Amino acid sequence: MVQSLPTATNVRRYLQLLWRALYAHYRRKCAGSGSHYDQHLYVLWRNELGNVGSQYIYIYHEQRDSHPNSPSSDVYTSYDYSACIREYGYLSSRARHLRLTFLFARSFTAHFARTDRARTPSVSVSIPHILNVQRISASATTTPARDPPVEFTFLRNFDRKRRDRFEVTLATRNVTLECALAYKKSFIALGKYTAAYSRVRLELSTVPIHLRLKSPAAQATEVWVVDANSAGQMAFDGTVVVTGSLEAIVKPAAGGSVSVVSFGKKRGWAKIERTGAGYEAENGKLYVLALNEKELSTLGAEFVEPYWDARGDGEGRDGAVTAMWGVYDAWVERGNGVIVVEREEGDRSVTVVSFEKPRDDGFRGGDGEWDGLPFVYTKTFEDLDTTSSPSPTTLLANIELRDWQTRPVDLSAAKWLPLQFPSASSPHPSLNAIDYHFTSGHILYRCTFPSPAYGRKVRLSLNVRNRATVYLNDRFVGGHTTYSLQLFLPGAKVGPDPAFLGSKNYDLTSHLLQSEHNTLLVLVDSFGLSRQAFVMNDVRNSRGIIRAAVKGIGSQNLTWSVTGVDVRHLQNPFNSTGIPDDPTVGTYFSAPAFDRFIPDAGPTWYQCMFDHPLAGGQVHAPLRLVIEGRFTTYVVLNDVVVARYYGDSEGEGDADGPQHDFYLMDGLVRPQGNVIRLLVYGWREISNIRVQIKGWVIERGSGNLAKSVAGVEEGMPFSFVRETVRI
Repeated sequence: MVQSLPTATNVRRYLQLLWRALYAHYRRKCAGSGSHYDQHLYVLWRNELGNVGSQYIYIYHEQRDSHPNSPSSDVYTSYDYSACIREYGYLSSRARHLRLTFLFARSFTAHFARTDRARTPSVSVSIPHILNVQRISASATTTPARDPPVEFTFLRNFDRKRRDRFEVTLATRNVTLECALAYKKSFIALGKYTAAYSRVRLELSTVPIHLRLKSPAAQATEVWVVDANSAGQMAFDGTVVVTGSLEAIVKPAAGGSVSVVSFGKKRGWAKIERTGAGYEAENGKLYVLALNEKELSTLGAEFVEPYWDARGDGEGRDGAVTAMWGVYDAWVERGNGVIVVEREEGDRSVTVVSFEKPRDDGFRGGDGEWDGLPFVYTKTFEDLDTTSSPSPTTLLANIELRDWQTRPVDLSAAKWLPLQFPSASSPHPSLNAIDYHFTSGHILYRCTFPSPAYGRKVRLSLNVRNRATVYLNDRFVGGHTTYSLQLFLPGAKVGPDPAFLGSKNYDLTSHLLQSEHNTLLVLVDSFGLSRQAFVMNDVRNSRGIIRAAVKGIGSQNLTWSVTGVDVRHLQNPFNSTGIPDDPTVGTYFSAPAFDRFIPDAGPTWYQCMFDHPLAGGQVHAPLRLVIEGRFTTYVVLNDVVVARYYGDSEGEGDADGPQHDFYLMDGLVRPQGNVIRLLVYGWREISNIRVQIKGWVIERGSGNLAKSVAGVEEGMPFSFVRETVRI
């Protein structure tokens, strides 16, 4: 999510169009799949940077570890709007693309933090429908008087012929460069930038520059990390000499006043030096490092934050001071003097750009493509032990759930409260769960009444929010869900929700006891939705039963009561199923593995134990709970409610809830002796229940769960080794 401060009258309209585009994108279900999925935020954010003066970036990721009862029943345990970091911790390709823009913006913060939009860009393009917006640095304190302001040109390809190659002309120097930009992709071209020590001035670059590193003054070195995987060129002021492994081609342009540099290779390095009068005294060095796509996806960096510079603890460096690539993830912990490395199977080495030689003996100077560079170091790792028997993949696919036990939910000690009147003037008692502070999970309603005259039919009319399960005399009657993604329908997720609609009738006649009192039990699961249109967005929106009527029995013969868990007495008000029965006490009975259930059993506790198969070992792997079957359950892991599963539905259609795989949070999972408790009930007899614990088998890049073919998940098991190396 992006919040921006507008600097022009047309920005409001622009942002409206941007959000419409976002909405349309997700309506097309591109958020989790498709060829553009991983670059969507990357493209949109770069596009917007050219239209606003300043920005706040807020990527919204809500992890509902300990409170799955919070409202969102579409994906009701956890969700991630951006899919940048999946709930189990995987850094997706979307985040990696977005990170490259962050690195660029952070590298040139001194110039990028304050810019003005140019009325007329200094560059033009050779084909129509290329979005061309330019912003010019307005910071006089960071740009010496002898240097022109830095220019940032924002290009996006909307060419109707979908051409991905065109020319970019710098009008002020009459220089034309080649540019490669795929249809609808975006790009930020850097121009009029003068390198810190060498005084080499870049007039314009159509080669993407992702990172800038700046050494202490003693080394007088600046390094650019670029993407040379497609056609692109750099134009430098004056005459430059380029050496290195990138096989650079230098051509004079604009009467010799500009040098245009092209690279013959996609991976390697180049050293760029300015020649000519007045530059003999410049001893600074400028290097360009070109990485391949895989290396760029793992690129990370450490910056000297301005806060420490202000205290005098930094050296005034406004670029990165360390960069690393080649592994799943890595970051610098300067206080501990280490780089933390997370590497997956197949990550053979980590490469570091550092202006001080790392202390770890495993680092070697640059070789291969980096031979001759004094600031590039590579550390090679031993291969992960994947040949041991059984392998980590096998262990994660067969985690034993042992010691199954069960017992029925015990409501004998529950405190049943008579229905209360909300106020002295209220004509009817309240059924709303919030009046009893039963706002987390379930609410239970009980109604007792005498048997009617023989042959008389008795029906229950019930309107609830959001799921009701009805029992009469300990026998299952039926259940239904009131929930909708549409407006003005009962249970509307984003409202308005017409509370007077949504009733369903149940025939109780066949379950009645003759010449005895009958006990009706209604178990209601409230999703807690209160996100209505803002004028109606009220915490008091209905929860539990809205209206209940037992037809065929006089109202004077009905005795209603309610019970649940008063959240005012909970340390964590979300860590509750709402059932007033402590699952940690009571007598459990040994049971076979949980694979079948009958509705007449009513709400039932099941529990089992498991150990993490890789605990204490070299490999770190998150776990998931996989549930299949037409039933409903709340999942409690080591006394914390972590998931809700809705496998039931009224008919034979899809289940009420879409989620079958639930993250078991690393901070809750112990090495041994983990306890899982399931609060189970259902609306039909079922004998094919499946409850398993596995590792995450995913599609590389997106992090989506791998598709299952003939019962086999075809994907990459997600696991990594975390270790530290000294720097």
